[in-house]
Amino acid sequence: MGGYVAWKAAVDYSERVSKLILVDAAGYATTATSVPLGFKLAQIPMLSGLMANILPRRVIESSLRDV
Repeated sequence: MGGYVAWKAAVDYSERVSKLILVDAAGYATTATSVPLGFKLAQIPMLSGLMANILPRRVIESSLRDV
């Protein structure tokens, strides 16, 4: 469920919602101190499709641990 939709449902039906947990804030702007290699490569349009198929699993795992 999108963040806005979840928030709107929680506001509109507050009697039915006691908590709302934010899991992934895609729209939340932050300034990262460092960006893992896997994420840097995924942001390059010409490489993103290619990287999805050939990027070594250990690079992905390392990038996720660094977040």
